[in-house]
Amino acid sequence: MADPDVDVALQRIEKDYPCSDVKEMTIYYDQCAQTYELDVANLNYATPRAIAEAASNLALDDQKRTWNILDLASGTGLVGEALRKSGFSGELTALDCSKNMLQAAMNKPGLNNAGILHTLTVDSPVPLPDSTFDLIACGGGFGKDAITAKCFQEVIRLLKVGGFFIKSSRISDQLKEFHKEFEEELSHLETSQRVKVVASDMYSQYHWNTSGGGSTGIVSGKLDVYQKL
Repeated sequence: MADPDVDVALQRIEKDYPCSDVKEMTIYYDQCAQTYELDVANLNYATPRAIAEAASNLALDDQKRTWNILDLASGTGLVGEALRKSGFSGELTALDCSKNMLQAAMNKPGLNNAGILHTLTVDSPVPLPDSTFDLIACGGGFGKDAITAKCFQEVIRLLKVGGFFIKSSRISDQLKEFHKEFEEELSHLETSQRVKVVASDMYSQYHWNTSGGGSTGIVSGKLDVYQKL
């Protein structure tokens, strides 16, 4: 591990996180931008790798070179970095609500072609045309008091026909209502034949095991892949 103090990382990532609204969430991420990557490294954050692996299973080699990708709720750019390492060399746009997190993503050499500071809500769509992206990846951006289930339709708007949306989300009691709302939104989109489920798998989003009898644990996540019809 990069830092033996897992308890500090847990405090910042797990206990300090719960926010009452998007404004509070933006302040939280602005404040933790400098420590975020160290904290998630200490907790063996697996989402960037999981998303990159899922994307690689969808794309041929030539598509990796040409796909236009949106890293939605990019944070410091860990998902985009994992996609680059997996051979995706086309256009990559980072979008995040936090100025400091987005700046960290944009500071990674050769990672992003563009950065958009924007808070995605039902009333505030992404300022880009329909059918822009071949792939949209979102590592944990959807959830309670974050990007809401209703914004799923905005993601589909931004995708080209045949394009893919890869979404990771945490499994917890706090998010039960969100997952229910998202499934309802998905059902509407499936019924109208606008989207289909390609894959849905559980994985360990965080896992830690410190020496000396310290903290141990796992935070489960769910990785979903959808295709626009």
